[in-house]
Amino acid sequence: MQTKKPLISYVVKTQYVINNVGLKTLYLKVFTDENIVNARNKAFEYYKTAIHVLESEGEITKDANSEKITYKNPENYDQGIGIYLRINEDVNKFGIADKAETKYMIEAHYNLSHREARSMKVGNETERKYFELLKLKFEQDQNNKIPFSARRLGLLAELNRIKSTSFEKIDFVDYRDREESVEQLLESTCAFLNTNGGTIIFGQNPSMDDDKDLHNIFGNAFIIEKLLTTSFPKEKQHFTFNKRNLLGYQFLEITINKNETDCFYGGHFYYRCAVGNILDIDRNCL
Repeated sequence: MQTKKPLISYVVKTQYVINNVGLKTLYLKVFTDENIVNARNKAFEYYKTAIHVLESEGEITKDANSEKITYKNPENYDQGIGIYLRINEDVNKFGIADKAETKYMIEAHYNLSHREARSMKVGNETERKYFELLKLKFEQDQNNKIPFSARRLGLLAELNRIKSTSFEKIDFVDYRDREESVEQLLESTCAFLNTNGGTIIFGQNPSMDDDKDLHNIFGNAFIIEKLLTTSFPKEKQHFTFNKRNLLGYQFLEITINKNETDCFYGGHFYYRCAVGNILDIDRNCL
């Protein structure tokens, strides 16, 4: 038995897509839920996420002064990303008269003409009327969960950026074996100082998935900082220590800048490459 749709749904319009036979259609993501407020929140989260992703890829830019929005490849979009209220059945009551499949724009991420701005104002007013009709609470800050979602997306992007950084520029020390971890930490520090600098993620493995803080990373941060600055006293100005917590994954981020003179650890010269730390036999201090 088919379940009846709720009276309204939400539609996010993104970009044109081309199928295998070359047919070009505008992609519309529909959010339908018996809990209309839930559908709305999900639609706005998707809308904000789409904008964030395209901005991070350089597909969308926004002038800080004029607020003008520019799409790098406008031919791929129907003006830009938008979100619509969709009516799912004919309505003719309480001063509302709509046909099924009618859509009202309620927000858009592109430069609106005066006509479009008026249409969006009508869309916002219509949405409010439907919430009143359905006896749903419509708050002015209905999207107050979205900034958190955007922040979460930003943190996730940062987490993925760290995980995808070239091994030549990053090393992960998970601290499960204290003695081995300290040895790896000091070797990598020496290698980064001798090459082009880099970052050590202390307290996480390359998958960045330890959210239990089993090793009390923050509690050991002072000890780790002291260890590096005493092991490389002349190079301590090249170190930056930062306690991080990305989506519950805690770690100490150690940024190391390149040193102008050769550095040695345990009488050995290390340098960094795509496979990790390399011991340079020819430059060892014997």
